[in-house]
Amino acid sequence: MTRGEKDPAGRRGEFTVCDLADAVVSGDAAAMPALLRRMLAPVTSYCRARARCAGFAFTDADDLALEVCREVLAGLSRTPGVSGTTLAGRSVVGGPFLRYTYRIASASADTKFGAGGDTTMTHTQQEVLILRTIIGLDTVQTGAALDVTPGRVRTEQHAALNSFRAA
Repeated sequence: MTRGEKDPAGRRGEFTVCDLADAVVSGDAAAMPALLRRMLAPVTSYCRARARCAGFAFTDADDLALEVCREVLAGLSRTPGVSGTTLAGRSVVGGPFLRYTYRIASASADTKFGAGGDTTMTHTQQEVLILRTIIGLDTVQTGAALDVTPGRVRTEQHAALNSFRAA
């Protein structure tokens, strides 16, 4: 689906990843390739960042990114409710789908590459830097992915950057 085409709800214009995920959950097979196109690049970037920190090749990261995308799409097909914009009755900006995808990618990267990396930072600080600087998420989106507040994201990012400066 591209700009100007009708989305699964019959609207024209730009759709969010959550709109596409909702359509996949609803059984719209045409939304699946569009969702894959939208999520493959950020998932690949995340996996490459994690692979680089652990000393693995980008080809390993690219393979993992495809596995993650397959797992996310398969999960959406069988797990209703992860793609909407509410979680436990409260509104979250892109939260449930973003958090769902991040958890799968993070767990897969931990399994394949290990949770190691730079020992001067905590795992949370590393994840904040990857999501903020490499993936390009804002503080609200990063907080939704990590299930923390945007204020905590800013604090963790500040601490991580200070550890770089001190090194």
